[in-house]
Amino acid sequence: MSPLVSVVVPTCNRDRELRQALDAILVQPVDLEILLVEDGPPGPAGAVAAQLGDSRLRLLRNVGRRGAAATRNVGVEAARGRWLAFCDDDDLWAPDKLPAQLAGLDRCAGWSCTAEITVDSDLQVTAHQRLSREGIDFWLTPM
Repeated sequence: MSPLVSVVVPTCNRDRELRQALDAILVQPVDLEILLVEDGPPGPAGAVAAQLGDSRLRLLRNVGRRGAAATRNVGVEAARGRWLAFCDDDDLWAPDKLPAQLAGLDRCAGWSCTAEITVDSDLQVTAHQRLSREGIDFWLTPM
């Protein structure tokens, strides 16, 4: 059976940050899979994935360095979920991020985006940024 959400996580030579990002994804109370895509030669991603030992996590690797966009696309191609979510290897999600987004999607939309909060090493908020209506209109306007 396919998961509800496929989370694509591109990574390149991070371990501590990656582990924190994956921990934050794995606590999401939704049916999900994580497609961890390592860009370039084997780095710490394999060891991090092995330490977690979670069957929802699949490790994929690029042959050589391809960059963040191509790395995300590898995950997209392997995704089996109804919805796609993207999380960079140095991002942290709130524990209720996916349920909140999914609730909004069920009400009115076929896609969603979120605001951004910047935190320090103690997880204290240092900055935040909301997406403006003008920003949303920009992304929806055909080129």
